[in-house]
Amino acid sequence: MDNYEYSELLKALSNKISNIASIIKPDEIKARLDEIASLESDPAFWSDVETSAKIGKEKSKKLTFTNTKQPAAQRCPPPPSFPQ
Repeated sequence: MDNYEYSELLKALSNKISNIASIIKPDEIKARLDEIASLESDPAFWSDVETSAKIGKEKSKKLTFTNTKQPAAQRCPPPPSFPQ
């Protein structure tokens, strides 16, 4: 595989990663987790057991998802550089 083919594969992979990110929307998940954290800091939040349990389940799902579905760009090592 020459440098051109390798760079084309990297472009295709980068495109796939951005498509997956647009579907998963990790920024929205992070924002919701931050919102849940601020809700949990309010003592009144815990007085409604049903709502706090529902939001706790949502938080657990989102945390599990973000921990297991990290963006591939974060998990993959950087590609080697080839001399021009």
